[in-house]
Amino acid sequence: MTPKPGTVVEQPIPAGIDSLAIARAYFARRFGVDTLVNDSLYLLSLRWEVTENTPVFYQPTIVNRQPTIISHTVTENPRAKLFAGFDIGYTLPNQHISSFASLGLLTKRENYYQVMFDPIDKTVLVGAKWKIKLKPGR
Repeated sequence: MTPKPGTVVEQPIPAGIDSLAIARAYFARRFGVDTLVNDSLYLLSLRWEVTENTPVFYQPTIVNRQPTIISHTVTENPRAKLFAGFDIGYTLPNQHISSFASLGLLTKRENYYQVMFDPIDKTVLVGAKWKIKLKPGR
């Protein structure tokens, strides 16, 4: 398909044309700022410059005004915990039941220390346990 030429309408040239004014307008540098979108979500504006009937500079400005969501995770600082309880055991050689009152301390680093006392046999046991970190998948 071949485009057909459009219609040309010739205008009469007015008398007294200032050629110097036309040349000044042609070589003038024209600047402008156009705001394309300005709402609560976005600002989009365009700075431009035109000289010699040719655009020579375009600079868009984009401002995202959408609300930003900031979330915080509050973690509790580790602290020591104290436990109290009792243990009951059966010993085979003596064939008797032992009962222990016990105190345990879980430290900030998750180590566990325990003291047990048997009031009947007058026995004291001390124990310590350390946390072992296991990596998943291994």
